Formats: sequence, C-alpha cells, structure tokens
Amino acid sequence: MFLIIFLWTPPHFWALALFRDREYTAAKVPMMPSVKGGPHTLVEMRVYTALLIGISAMFIDPVMWGFGERGGEWSTAWAISTTYFVTALVLGIWYNQSVLNIDLRETRDEKGRIPTAFNSFMVSMRYLALMFVTLILILASYKLALILLLVLGARESVRVVTRFK
Repeated sequence: MFLIIFLWTPPHFWALALFRDREYTAAKVPMMPSVKGGPHTLVEMRVYTALLIGISAMFIDPVMWGFGERGGEWSTAWAISTTYFVTALVLGIWYNQSVLNIDLRETRDEKGRIPTAFNSFMVSMRYLALMFVTLILILASYKLALILLLVLGARESVRVVTRFK
C-alpha cells in the first residue's frame, strides 16, 4: 500500500498544479508546471502512472494472501489473485488514460484553468478509493468483490458515456 500511495501522490498533485497553474504562478508558489513547465510535468506524470500500474498489479502472489500449497485452496487463491490483478490493471489503465488525455493546448476555462487536468485530478481520487475498496472487498470475499466491482465499473461506464452525449 505504501508504494501505491507513494507513486499515486505526485501525478495526483501535479494534475491539480496543471489545473491551477496560472494561480500558483501568480501567487509565486513553486509548483512543477511553473518551475519545469507543463510538458515536463506531463512526462513525469506519465512515468509515475506507468509505474503505478506495474506496482499495483504485481501483488498477485497467492501465498501473500495466506494460502498454502494444500490441494483445493489454490483455486481460491487463484481467483483472489486474478480478481485483484484484473481490477488493479483496469483501474490503473483508467487513471493512466486520464493523464494521457491532459492537453496543455486545450481551451482554458474562464479562470485560465485546464479542464482535462482537473478531470485527471478527480479520476485519481476515484482510482485510489476504488483500489482501497478492492483490497478490502477481496480480503473479505472475492466473489462479493467481483460482483460489486463489476457493478461499479458498469455504473462508471454509463456515467462516462452519458457525459459525452
């Protein structure tokens, strides 16, 4: 969990820094976009989110979940590991896509802010919350976790699709 939070934090706050870049610059607060520039900030964000996907999806060892080498338990361990791996991978790709969608040249809002950076900031909060929920649910019951995560995923997909109509 430490590594997930460690790798999640920089792109989360850099998205906010990109969103409010002009405000931080006017207040003389040294944030990465005003110190290193927007393009450099985006490169750093992309590196961190790629590492985040790798780190969060790698914790799939059944022994880590407390399952030994006895007969029938491996099927349960496999189900738990696979459920976590797929969920972490899908959530990571979703978050990474929000970072990839940040466009520094897009039309800014009335306050000079970058809307796609704000979207990435909001997605990052949902990503971390859903990762925590995933870990808790999978530890409680992987079958319940799978059902609830599918429902949440479907709900989010419908929300995104209706937003673009």
